[in-house]
Amino acid sequence: MSYVAVDDVAAVCARAAEAGGRVRVPPRPIPDAGGTSAVLQDSGGAHFAVVHRSAEAGEPADDRTVGGPWWHEHLAADPAR
Repeated sequence: MSYVAVDDVAAVCARAAEAGGRVRVPPRPIPDAGGTSAVLQDSGGAHFAVVHRSAEAGEPADDRTVGGPWWHEHLAADPAR
């Protein structure tokens, strides 16, 4: 799954829903990392996450470019394949 840096997770969720996407995991705090994240699904079925880091995270809140990639994960049922 790809994570994209945003300024306002709740606002992005609202815009995604208005554009035909779905909010799969609503905005929630990121435990021990400081900030907020949510998981969205676009109208084509692809899932991705949005994240906003807070200044309390121990790193600058703007350590990632808004709109740019923040983190990537590969999730597979059978990682050997």
